[in-house]
Amino acid sequence: GRTSLNSSPALDIKRKQAAQILNVKGHMEGSRKGSSGEVEGTMVHAPCDVEGHAIQGRGHVIIDTARTFPPEKPFGAKPGMHLHNLLRPELVRSNGVPLSSDAFTSFGGADNTLHNKEVEQAQQRLLCEILPNFVLAINQRVKRMSQRMTFVQLADEISLTHNMHMEGINVRYLPALKRTDIHGLDPRLCTLINTEIVARKAKNRLRAYMRAKQALISSYTAHDKSSYNSADEARGIVQFLNLTIVAACLQTCESIAGLGGGHAIIASAGGVSISLLIHRISQMTGIYLQPHALEKVEDGVLASEDLVEVLPKVKYIHTVPFQEGLALYYMSLRGLEPNPAADRSRDLRTSTNGTASQDTQDKRSDALLSIASEKFREALRAKPDDPQILTHWGILLLQRARLHTSMIAGLDKAAGEETFESNTGHHALLNSAEGSEGESDEEAQDGQTQGRLVNSGGAEGSRD
Repeated sequence: GRTSLNSSPALDIKRKQAAQILNVKGHMEGSRKGSSGEVEGTMVHAPCDVEGHAIQGRGHVIIDTARTFPPEKPFGAKPGMHLHNLLRPELVRSNGVPLSSDAFTSFGGADNTLHNKEVEQAQQRLLCEILPNFVLAINQRVKRMSQRMTFVQLADEISLTHNMHMEGINVRYLPALKRTDIHGLDPRLCTLINTEIVARKAKNRLRAYMRAKQALISSYTAHDKSSYNSADEARGIVQFLNLTIVAACLQTCESIAGLGGGHAIIASAGGVSISLLIHRISQMTGIYLQPHALEKVEDGVLASEDLVEVLPKVKYIHTVPFQEGLALYYMSLRGLEPNPAADRSRDLRTSTNGTASQDTQDKRSDALLSIASEKFREALRAKPDDPQILTHWGILLLQRARLHTSMIAGLDKAAGEETFESNTGHHALLNSAEGSEGESDEEAQDGQTQGRLVNSGGAEGSRD
């Protein structure tokens, strides 16, 4: 309260509405006992360090939102964990009670103990319920996949990290997937997990190396820069890649069958698929190798001529329209949820009035879904053929078709169903829609046509 300021009622209303959508809890910031014995402070619906600014004639902007979602319970003595070990938005949104952004910090106010307990319970739900159920479901999917599929094909079909995010599981829990008490874990799933861990370790170390290299080059004199040879950089990248892959494999494997060469390392502890490893490193770092370099990677003898190109990786700015589309979708569902009290009240009125009221509600829900559809279309322009956007857009189209088939004559219900089926095996938004419709998940997965949603939506182009 001493340093927190909340002087804009209009902005506060908007922040409160956003917090309700995100399931973030409002709390008294800097609360303390006043002279009268009452708790004083500033009510905020965001982390204490978020900033809101009014722009004359153009509304408001909010900045410094990195800590919007609550942190996990800290462990160990590593400082600053509350700044980056955050719960995923999918987990927070699915939680039974709102969660405070300032849990496990000194900014939580007088009710900080309660905030901490609620976040810890959400984290326990993640570890003891969501994560084991996810491993069981993904393991069953892998078992149903053909044994003839390559690991690259299997990984693209499973979309492991994408589906983890959809269930609210952070990628840092990848090692925990293998430790889950699930009998009959498919060896191919263990290989996918091992390979993803190795690829991410290699990515992080390679990025750190290249940043340090760029910092060194920027300190060169004009003469040094003119004599700098890009071939030297290529050799440095390849040499570092050789060492990084071997070191990451050694750290990932629980036991080493032998140290006689790369093949012995790769064969141990559930295995690491070299072809998938190179595929994932290329996707995450933009480093592309010659096709014949695969055999060399296994022996750790890559050469600079094996490097085809290094492309810059850019994070697509699709998040804002995508999240706006999600928010509009959930708003539309409020009008679709059955309300027994309202239904009984409507039955007491004339059938004409009841029908008119329902039609108005349906039209409002359809209007929100229409705007949400445009938001998903905008997100696809920034990141074409993104499976997460396509999945949610397909579910939205399916919901519109169920809502008002007569109003949306040109909408193909099968397109929405098939896009959902072809992009993911988990149900995210569909669970919300099915809950209000009273239908089973299986009834929403009958499509047989590939790619029709993208064509109908006008998305352009086609990655990870």
